[in-house]
Amino acid sequence: MEISGPAGTVAIHAAAHGRITAHSTSVDTSVAAEARWVLSDPPATLADTGTTIAEEGRLFTRNLGLAEHAESFDSVFDLILETRHLYAIEVRADTSAVSLAAGSLAVADAFIDPVFSLGPGVDSAVYTLNFSDGIRNEFATPVPVPAALYALLSALLVVGRRRSRCDAGSTQSI
Repeated sequence: MEISGPAGTVAIHAAAHGRITAHSTSVDTSVAAEARWVLSDPPATLADTGTTIAEEGRLFTRNLGLAEHAESFDSVFDLILETRHLYAIEVRADTSAVSLAAGSLAVADAFIDPVFSLGPGVDSAVYTLNFSDGIRNEFATPVPVPAALYALLSALLVVGRRRSRCDAGSTQSI
């Protein structure tokens, strides 16, 4: 991200919505989910790590068991940033779900969406926020996965396993 305009500093408003969900149909389930965003001053060299300016997110890891987990978060930062300077924005939504029981299901999802705007009183005719090509700076609407879909997927998994067992157990005589 870069702020175009006269040299100096300008007020920037950063807001983010995030969500982590997990669902399991077995007690033998482990889930990891992370939703995080970071605004940083990028490193000057490969040996440097850069400087974090603002960061928000959630990390959820545990043996979920036969349960559901859902948490949402909103964050707001009012910042003073330099114009004519490149900033790095990292967005991370990562999940992993494992179920060891036959016929069981483990599902996790993560969502994060930061949006940046000029701060109060900043003239949009003078200053603009520039992002990399293909990056939209607007809130996305997450599509929730209803609990009924989890149940349907679980039922299909069980039916499929039973059918494959029946097919494997049948013999043909000539």
